[in-house]
Amino acid sequence: MSLKVQELEADVSDISNIPHGANIIVSPSKVSEFKHKNVRQRPRNKAKDDEIIQSMKKDGIRDQLKVWIEDGTDYLQLLGGYGRLEKAILLNIDVPCKVYRISEADAMRIHLQDNTQREDLSFIEEVNAAKTIYTLHNCDFETTRVELGWSKTKLRERLEIAKCCSKVKALVDQGKLELGHAIVLAPYSVEVQEEKAKQIIDNNISVKALREIIGKVQLKLSDAKFDKTECAGCEFNTKDQLNLFGSIGDEERCRKSSCYKEKTTQWLQGIKDVAEEKYGKVIYLSQTDTKQVNMVSEKIMGSEQFRDGCSNCESKVAVMSDVPGREGLISENQCVDPICYKELTSPAKAATKQTKSTDEAEVTTAPSKVGEAKKTVFKPTAKLTQKNREQIRSAGGELFKQDGRTFAVMQTAALIQSSGYKPSEIKGYSFRDIVKHCITADKETLQRLGTEAFHHLISKTDTVAHANMIDVMIDLLKNAGQAGEDAVRMKWKMDKETLSMYTTQALLMICAQSGIEKKLEEKGTWKKVCKLKQADLIKVMVDTQPTSPLFAPNEYLMNIK
Repeated sequence: MSLKVQELEADVSDISNIPHGANIIVSPSKVSEFKHKNVRQRPRNKAKDDEIIQSMKKDGIRDQLKVWIEDGTDYLQLLGGYGRLEKAILLNIDVPCKVYRISEADAMRIHLQDNTQREDLSFIEEVNAAKTIYTLHNCDFETTRVELGWSKTKLRERLEIAKCCSKVKALVDQGKLELGHAIVLAPYSVEVQEEKAKQIIDNNISVKALREIIGKVQLKLSDAKFDKTECAGCEFNTKDQLNLFGSIGDEERCRKSSCYKEKTTQWLQGIKDVAEEKYGKVIYLSQTDTKQVNMVSEKIMGSEQFRDGCSNCESKVAVMSDVPGREGLISENQCVDPICYKELTSPAKAATKQTKSTDEAEVTTAPSKVGEAKKTVFKPTAKLTQKNREQIRSAGGELFKQDGRTFAVMQTAALIQSSGYKPSEIKGYSFRDIVKHCITADKETLQRLGTEAFHHLISKTDTVAHANMIDVMIDLLKNAGQAGEDAVRMKWKMDKETLSMYTTQALLMICAQSGIEKKLEEKGTWKKVCKLKQADLIKVMVDTQPTSPLFAPNEYLMNIK
């Protein structure tokens, strides 16, 4: 997510009045921890930190911290730059900050982006980041991938490895296990994972060898959730071996773990499909950041809020366990929007407390009072929201396509945006900001802004849509024919600044082309001039000037040929 902020300087004596986008410098003691805590928990690299500290002693802090001022508060919460803040406290130096006045949800997204789109994330931090953002985005894979800036393969791997036990993930983090080891072990029970992890380390087992070993792991058929009818006569069932050796009391096991795993996956998907018909969105427990999930009910939210808001909200999901041995267990009515949950439950709890103090019996009999704390209507899914927005945009297209006023507004706004022209009267530099301003402008103002932007475009703008404006202007001059060439010729000046960029040999060639050589021959001084140093030769050329005011050297004119 990218939020446009203005470049402002602000007085920090009254934090409550600092605007969004302000650049400030404050004591580190003025910056508080983000209310949702720092998502990064890994100890920092001491050697690297020492280098940074020495650099900060010399040059101070180069990169700004990102701080948030929550509505109704007068203190700064840290979104990004925890390491820099720690070192600033140690060195007792002030910190430069960029101020954000945004919603709590946007603050959370900036915090997550700042702490997950990094090259130095540990393996466990990557897995946790994947789970957190995947959960907050209602398990939308593509949205999560884009926000993290990862490839599809990387996100799939991190979500799969989320199934691993903490010991296996820690061993990968420590470099004792490879990523491939963890992916192979992920679908199995904690006992199998820990046992095989020890074998891998003790015997230096490769990922390829592990696949062969894990394929021979015998899994209890009594733990299987899928239909075991086909297993009864399967050659990989240990039943016949048990009978052969008289071990009737032992459990039947499957000697083909790949088949067992595939059947479990198919069964789990089938259960999930059925559950989604009943509950709506269903997400797997292993891929869920449980810290971001809260249960909702009439008792918690109030009957009115739960019925009219939460029940149809896209953020209300069911969480299904995919943990070996507990596959298929479902927890319904789970909210994956912690910001909204907090906003709704805080007033609800206050209402409940007030009701209880007035009449203890009313706590359970008057849920509507709790619900009235903040009523939320149906919250559409992201897909439905996008569909609605597209239809509204289409309506605008139909209404305005023949409207001359709208054409002039959009034309002027597009010219201002593409040229990079920034008139002081327009607050904000996004295309939307510019259009909003132009909508309210009269005809004369639109014409003036358009003319100013046009002049800026053809004289000062460097690039437009990756096209170099010098190349664009050359194309225009070529198309102008003789008038274009004459304009180019008139622009070339035989002055000291220009001639200083040529070698002596090139200057003599220009003398021949421009008629200066002929002028000096007529005076009888040309042979003497040919022997002058560059600086003296330039002085003679500037004093003499070409025969024609339209002269320009060939190498200059080649640009428009």
